[in-house]
Amino acid sequence: MQRAVEATIEEGSFVELRGRPWLVEEVRGEANDLQSLNLSCISDDAQGERLEVLWDAEIGAVALDKDGWRNVGTGLPDRAEVLVAHLRAIRWRSATAADRDLLQAPFRAGIRLDAYQLLPLRKALRLPRVNLLIADDVGLGKTVEAGLVARELLLRRRIDFIVIAAPPAMTIQWKDELEAKFGLSFEIIDRERIGEMRRLRGFSVNAWSTGSRFIISHRLLTDEVYAAGLRDVLGEFRPRALFILDEAHHAAPAAGVRYAISSQLTKAVRELGERFEHRLFLTATPHNGHSNSFSALLEMLDPQRFTRGVEVRPKDLEPVMVRRLKADLRRLGEAFPERIIEAVRIAGLPEDTPELEPARQLAAYGELRMKRIASLPTQKASMAKLAFVGLQQRLLSSVAAFARTLKVHKATLQRMLDGEEAGLVAAAALAFVEAPTSEDSAELGLEDDRAEKTIDADDAATAEAASALGAAGAAKGDLRTELARVFTGATGSDRREEVKRAFNTDQDFEPLRILICTDAAREGINLQAYCSDLIHFDLPWNPSRLEQRNGRIDRKLQPAKQVVCRYFRYEQREADIVLEALVRKTETIREQLGSVGQVIEDRIAKRLAEGGIVRGQAAAIARAISEENDAERLNRARAEMDDDERARHERLLKEQTDLQRALERSRERVGVDPEDLHRVAAAALSRAGYMLDDARGASVGNVETFRLNPSDPAFSKDAGWEDAFDDLRIRPRKRGERLGDWRRDAPIRSIAFKPPVMSDGRDASDVVQVHLEHRLVRRLLSSFLSQGFQSKLSRVSVIYGPGAQPRVVLMGRLAVFGAGATRLHEEVIPITAIWTESERDRKPLRPLGESGEEKTLNQLEPRCATHGKRRARPSLASKP
Repeated sequence: MQRAVEATIEEGSFVELRGRPWLVEEVRGEANDLQSLNLSCISDDAQGERLEVLWDAEIGAVALDKDGWRNVGTGLPDRAEVLVAHLRAIRWRSATAADRDLLQAPFRAGIRLDAYQLLPLRKALRLPRVNLLIADDVGLGKTVEAGLVARELLLRRRIDFIVIAAPPAMTIQWKDELEAKFGLSFEIIDRERIGEMRRLRGFSVNAWSTGSRFIISHRLLTDEVYAAGLRDVLGEFRPRALFILDEAHHAAPAAGVRYAISSQLTKAVRELGERFEHRLFLTATPHNGHSNSFSALLEMLDPQRFTRGVEVRPKDLEPVMVRRLKADLRRLGEAFPERIIEAVRIAGLPEDTPELEPARQLAAYGELRMKRIASLPTQKASMAKLAFVGLQQRLLSSVAAFARTLKVHKATLQRMLDGEEAGLVAAAALAFVEAPTSEDSAELGLEDDRAEKTIDADDAATAEAASALGAAGAAKGDLRTELARVFTGATGSDRREEVKRAFNTDQDFEPLRILICTDAAREGINLQAYCSDLIHFDLPWNPSRLEQRNGRIDRKLQPAKQVVCRYFRYEQREADIVLEALVRKTETIREQLGSVGQVIEDRIAKRLAEGGIVRGQAAAIARAISEENDAERLNRARAEMDDDERARHERLLKEQTDLQRALERSRERVGVDPEDLHRVAAAALSRAGYMLDDARGASVGNVETFRLNPSDPAFSKDAGWEDAFDDLRIRPRKRGERLGDWRRDAPIRSIAFKPPVMSDGRDASDVVQVHLEHRLVRRLLSSFLSQGFQSKLSRVSVIYGPGAQPRVVLMGRLAVFGAGATRLHEEVIPITAIWTESERDRKPLRPLGESGEEKTLNQLEPRCATHGKRRARPSLASKP
């Protein structure tokens, strides 16, 4: 389309104003009077954005000519590399919703893709409504799989509204990953966001109506303050809306004897989820061994296929569930690290060591408790049990933690048991552990011999790192606190993200090498980039929690060939017999049972929580844990999920072959070669007056990098560049941080058009892989395409290639737009013909048809690639 000097503006017309093209959806007023237009943007970087304008009041606004061929060829032919880049940019912005087997999203994302990750996407495209359960193992990349589904559905215009519900600690990670890998920006709905919207738009504003992509925590999803607004936006049912529920097992009803008991989250998900047309549930532990609970979860996902309380049949589950284990994929050749579980044994301690004597005191109290508890009322007995188990867990965590808890509960223990002996035992234990310790080391629970063993267990630990661990290392070197950081439940969100970023950054840029975490870090924090060693200072009594901790480093894109997970074993402490059995059982569950292991995990956790570890019974408890095997519930879970190992392996083999074929077919049709993206970006920047080659930086392996200069005059001509560069900054903007201060203090990183993988397999932390959906690339290509209508791009070129007969190739772009500038379909249509210049033969050219068209394009494509190179040979330059 070309600009017209005079054109009638009516519904369905296209106009250009404020640097972007728009679809006219409504015209109000007469042409000779003040005329207002309701517009929807058709530019890729603001697709569907609404605007209402007074036409005569707009500066530089023009109507776009419907006859797009009118001025083609005016002026000199374009340089071949420019026209080829322009053609590729047009082709890349095309997307189709017609072919359900065509996978488009994988080639528009910044990810290192493995074929197995395409299975959820392929299943989603074959479902009339995307009701899908992704039940892959911990660390296989469920977030990426969900992102591929969401991006593909957006490309096909099957969705226009997305809500993601995740555990509180994972909301920011979801936001960052979807933006970096898929170019999808989300707003986190929380108290700060609600307050901001009220300040900007008034107290009555519904924050859910201020955008189309949101993230909310599980906790706030159950809060009526937040849920009510979402219900209002959804109505009874909202078509083209997608609900993504992360860690979906939290919403599964608790298992009862006959019925599944709904929690607050269960009720919230059931009540809100049914209002979305599409639902995507993610969990590594889908089945807890109770059919009622499992069927209730599936009913929330797809009430047409499943009913609460009705047996789940594998043939019904197959279309809607994806489930793979690391062990399965490793057998298929996928690279995952070997996990080594190693005990750090501590022996030969004096009998009065703080890690041993309080345990004996507490064990004595436990025996006393057992004698008295039988005579207590049920409620009081239950409280006494919980108090003892809590004390035991705290003691096994650290002496300092035990001391703090014992101070609080000393009086409570006496009241509950009405016994002077209990108080004396508590007082003796408290006096023993109240010896002076370093304030810092006590706060971290690092005052005991385990800190010393931690240093010995890690050959890479330096003297400075040792001192950072606390008092045990203080004599080994100067204090270097920047080497270690703390991550707890009380750590604020901005601080959490800062710590995660520093820990996952090359040591040349960030010194942080030791991260000391509470159990708050067991979910939603990925630490595999530079860490392959994990040490459990204490052991949780639930195998699921233990596995979640190990999963922080044992996951996809872990560059090390081995990850080592260590735990401490006091040879002189009876309770450690039980803890060691727990570690072994957790590994058995992982290797042999996979996610169905939750069936017996709950029983183990319940066994320990109900009675603790009583003196003299540790060996018997350890044996019971090792032998724990609820065959009935395991078999039920395996049958309902079709989870027999052999059947699962055969299914995966077939799926992997099919996925590889689908990937290659899609690559041929819509694949985006990184070299082509590089050439198009270079051509687009050169048209704007910026030379990409001049911004070349240091290479990462064999990958070229470039550092752009946002202050260059080339980026000050049009609006929107500053926002595009913000995605390259070294850190996200903190809450309350002024925009100008953030841009000043957070410089941009270099860019690369391929994954910036270093020689050790890690991604370079100071380089961003840009891709077709990255905001910077979308802004660049949008600007470049608009130049075809305003910057003397004639859209004609001459390219020399093989063959004796000159041929002409015409390429037109067909785009079908719906309401709200929704691009329903788009494709590039080529027509080829033999070119003749004979005076006798001045008649219309005859198209060659499909066979001739294919042959011509096959000859043209490699020549286009040659012209696209930055240093094309002079003999290949375009000629008039």
